[in-house]
Amino acid sequence: MGNTCWELYCLEHDIQPDGHMSSTKPSGAYDDSFTTFFNVNVAISNIKTKRSIQFVDWCPTGFKVGINYQPPTVVPGGDLAKVQRAVCMLSNTTAIAEAWARLDHKFDLMRRESSPRPERTWLPWRRTTKRWQQAP
Repeated sequence: MGNTCWELYCLEHDIQPDGHMSSTKPSGAYDDSFTTFFNVNVAISNIKTKRSIQFVDWCPTGFKVGINYQPPTVVPGGDLAKVQRAVCMLSNTTAIAEAWARLDHKFDLMRRESSPRPERTWLPWRRTTKRWQQAP
């Protein structure tokens, strides 16, 4: 759903696939990438005010937005494909538990294969992820 909303928004506002505004639209004194960042915030504001998506009233809904214009780094031999753009969303909900469980399992596999003394290599990272999982 999120990708579809973004594509529709880009079509409506003439945002190119690389994230820049079309040169036919005046962007004022601002840089196009700077303008795109604020257009993303306008889109989020529209979603909240139009109430097309129902958010629960007992939990405040906040969005943090950051745009990185460089493609993600790919590790040779890794399981991620080389792409030009990526989206990341962090969510404070129980619906994300399965994703964290998969990440924890991959971590265990990585730790087992990484070194003769994996506890020294990965222990600080492991402590951090355990704290994330235990946080209320």
